[in-house]
Amino acid sequence: MYAGASEMPWWGPYSQSGVFKTTDGGKVWYRVNRGLGNPSVGALWLNQSDPDIVLAATPAGIYRSADAGTSWTRVYNVSAYAFSSSEDTVYAATGQGVPASTDSGIS
Repeated sequence: MYAGASEMPWWGPYSQSGVFKTTDGGKVWYRVNRGLGNPSVGALWLNQSDPDIVLAATPAGIYRSADAGTSWTRVYNVSAYAFSSSEDTVYAATGQGVPASTDSGIS
């Protein structure tokens, strides 16, 4: 399970921002931010067919992990806020509209 955290004053300090992951049902959480250019995470999307693929929406763009959060690569260079999906298409709410991806965020 994953959780995203942001630095907004009512959500918590910047030092506690980022993507967190648990593999034991929530008993222990650890930060998985390597390569995440901005740890202020507003939303996460998990590929239901391949749980190693995760997208993170940040003010610096959309980041993608293909290794269950071990490392991140920016795939979209516009502020992102939310995700939605329908069948094989992922939609992102961004500062410049609603782009769609049919390849799990690669493009």
